[in-house]
Amino acid sequence: MLSTQTWSAPLVCRLVADVLGRTMGMSDDAASQRALQDVVEEQRPWMPPAAGLVRSHAPIFSRLELDSHTGHVLAEFTPEGLACFRGWLRRQGLAPQGGTS
Repeated sequence: MLSTQTWSAPLVCRLVADVLGRTMGMSDDAASQRALQDVVEEQRPWMPPAAGLVRSHAPIFSRLELDSHTGHVLAEFTPEGLACFRGWLRRQGLAPQGGTS
């Protein structure tokens, strides 16, 4: 799996905060899953071309741990999550539109 060690931790934390902000407090798992799918779909126009086959229902993180005592965040992306993160970076103007990032 792909880990946050490759990416700027503050940027990964911003994506995690965006995802959690949209999914926490949902009334049920189905509503939470729809909100997560919305996050992925919003990034799709900015995802690398090779990510065209990304399933919107696929998980973004293979592992996500938040330590409320230390503030540490551990996030490991799935391949779909990495494509979503790259799209999110481009959407924020934080990565080039072409090539790899």
